[in-house]
Amino acid sequence: MRKTEKKYSDYHKVSEYDKSDYRSFLYKGDWVKHQIDEIVKEALNNKNSIFKTIFQKEFLHKEHLPQKLYKFYPFTQNSLKCIENDSIYLNESSNFNDPFDSLIQTNKQEFLKRYILGKIEETNLLKRNIITETEYYTLVHSVCDNSYNENYNLYGKRFFDVFLKLSNEKEFVSDWYVYANRLFDQTMVEIKRRSMRICCFSSLNDDELSKYMEMWGHYTDSHKGFCVEYDFSNYLIRLKENNINKLETAILNCIFPCLYKSVPVFLSPLIFYKIALKKHLTNHQTVLLEKSILNSHIYKSNSWSYEKEWRIIMPDEISSIWNYLLPFPYIKSIYLGVNMKKDDKEYLYKIGKRKNIEVYDAKLNEYNYKLDFYKLNTERYFKEQNEDRVIALNNKLNFYYNTK
Repeated sequence: MRKTEKKYSDYHKVSEYDKSDYRSFLYKGDWVKHQIDEIVKEALNNKNSIFKTIFQKEFLHKEHLPQKLYKFYPFTQNSLKCIENDSIYLNESSNFNDPFDSLIQTNKQEFLKRYILGKIEETNLLKRNIITETEYYTLVHSVCDNSYNENYNLYGKRFFDVFLKLSNEKEFVSDWYVYANRLFDQTMVEIKRRSMRICCFSSLNDDELSKYMEMWGHYTDSHKGFCVEYDFSNYLIRLKENNINKLETAILNCIFPCLYKSVPVFLSPLIFYKIALKKHLTNHQTVLLEKSILNSHIYKSNSWSYEKEWRIIMPDEISSIWNYLLPFPYIKSIYLGVNMKKDDKEYLYKIGKRKNIEVYDAKLNEYNYKLDFYKLNTERYFKEQNEDRVIALNNKLNFYYNTK
């Protein structure tokens, strides 16, 4: 390396920001939450969408992005296409193995209550004395969760209890309830259709790559696939030197680490209600909806924390510009599964040789439950393969002529 060249580590000796700034790698708090809050604030001030704001910003989490991320692949035509084209595929979360992935929730009872109250007001049932003030205000002050206080008298009763009593006396309330349930389910499907396209990575270190059998088992077809190492050190150096293009930064602005929680993201009941009834959302409500949808793709169950997942998250209408194959020219190495077929390995050996990608083969460690990876010299491998085939062919020919 020439003296004038910079290493990635040269830029991480000192932070550009104070340690109290969420952008600093020294920051001890939840920097992702602070970053999203800042993006939301800017979107509201400029009356923009969240992702328009994200695409136009500088690379805020440059000090938090790991130098390298890993992605596990099965050996398929689509996986090979990503390697050949220096791209990644943005998938739908509905195709993932976690049914809770990208889950967004809201308080269903709160929606049902709002809907029934809205119908009471719309049909003037109070003025027409079809519903009494006591019945109305008991419904207004009913509690829309599982909490229940035995001392509640007029106010604070559970919504479902109030609804049952009211519907027994007024049959049309039951009809409203049935319709509201159906409308709730339809609206939930509509919101999910607004979901993002996703590509998943893991911020494992070298030792974890060798030991995490779950990752190899889940995502590489039982070790018959491979793992790709994406290295961002060159990008971060060019970023420091102002030698990057805006599109590259816009794409990497969409990469976030997953936050592991015990509960999913909840959407404001009022926003959900307005979506269901096709009511106009204010700019503030629109941005909050976008924030909830984004967070639902970042938050995952604590049970997945061992994956140390990062995600590129992008709206469907933007990712479709590339037909969901996003340019991602950061491949440094390919690690092959220990159960990979020989011809599949040789296919990747050839790709690595042609594209100057390091290829590592795997074997089982003799003493521990881990994999040992060793860098393959593809030039020597194919030379030895050809020599072995020549020897084998000569042996066969000699046997043929000697027995003839």
